[in-house]
Amino acid sequence: MWPKSISLLILGVAFNAIAQSQPPKAYLDVSVLNLGGPMGSAFRYLASEFQRRHPEVKVRLHTESDANYKKKLIQWLTAEKGMDVLHWQAGERLFNLVRKGYLKPITPLWQQQQWNNAFSSGMQDLVKFNDDFYAVPFSYYHWAIYYKKSTFKKLNITPPTTWNTLIEICKKIRANQKNPIVLGNKYLWPAESWFDYINLRLNGIEFHQALLAGNISYKDQRVKQVFIHWKQLIDNKCFNPLPEEYDWYEVLPELNRESATMMLIGHFITSKASRNLLNDLDFFPFPKINPSTPQYEEAPTDIFTIPHNTKNLKLAKQFLIMVAQPDVQTTLNQKMKFLPPRLGAKASDQALTKKGKKLLDEAEGITQFFDRDAPKPMVDVANQLFAEFIKTADVESVTDKLEAARQKLYNINNNLF
Repeated sequence: MWPKSISLLILGVAFNAIAQSQPPKAYLDVSVLNLGGPMGSAFRYLASEFQRRHPEVKVRLHTESDANYKKKLIQWLTAEKGMDVLHWQAGERLFNLVRKGYLKPITPLWQQQQWNNAFSSGMQDLVKFNDDFYAVPFSYYHWAIYYKKSTFKKLNITPPTTWNTLIEICKKIRANQKNPIVLGNKYLWPAESWFDYINLRLNGIEFHQALLAGNISYKDQRVKQVFIHWKQLIDNKCFNPLPEEYDWYEVLPELNRESATMMLIGHFITSKASRNLLNDLDFFPFPKINPSTPQYEEAPTDIFTIPHNTKNLKLAKQFLIMVAQPDVQTTLNQKMKFLPPRLGAKASDQALTKKGKKLLDEAEGITQFFDRDAPKPMVDVANQLFAEFIKTADVESVTDKLEAARQKLYNINNNLF
């Protein structure tokens, strides 16, 4: 005869097996934008953790790559029944959906959970529109100029801290028959980072935000200076040929093979870098241009929000409550190698992630990214013009066309995408 303790254990296992074999009482559909690598594991952790807390619920992850996700988003939002929880991006991209009526406000949930004490005021501003909250931030990451340490050592160069030094090392690298800076601009958005950072280093964050809000002319001399500086890189052949033919991750082998040395990119580079490259990778902040301008950084922030056509509002709110918890944000971001925005959560001990946190902690302010801070119609035009500028380096032409677009498009929101 079995001892009582063993019998109870067997009985518990049996009941658990029966429970798991039963169909779930409810489904929770969650969309996630997955760049690959550790992000898949992180999102699967979220699904399994929610199911552990709510055994009667089955979480169905709807995973899409970057380009496909943006195509699917409008389909989900306009369907009779859409996603229950939506992965999206903070700032203007979130507010654009809010203005269209596609998202549910969650202000009572914020108050109930006392999230005003859980996220910094800067983070709150990224998800608050007209005094209502619409999302929970769950991850953010830094941008910087990444490089392969062994290549710099072989060329006897050190990370530049000023614009003029950057130009000089570009010349030295080019003289060694290598591409100084690699850019994969097939889908146009990577070039935005060059405009953002040069503008932030020259003119500061208030000017940058006012420009992207449509309040400053692109013919302003301060904007022209952004393109004049960008032209210096182009004239000195700092970039690889034909950047329009490659996606951002398709140029990583150039860094690995040492045919290129630097890349301005977000920390998600670690999700696509080979193990050899990852072990040899480091980064430095975008160099100073105007010494009197404080250091501002890009820190795109990802959020979960509830669409207007959610099928299960109660469970969707429970999912957001879980995602906001410090232990969940700690585990989630350690898996993704990103940073948790929840106060009290712990950042990964991975060296590049810790260095990125220090970079953002010391920044005087942070922005999202050109395509997250500017209205979508303007982004579409600007992306084409930035790609054209990389080919022509024509300052007058690009500023003329950008200004014409500003005058035509701002305050006109006929199209969501």
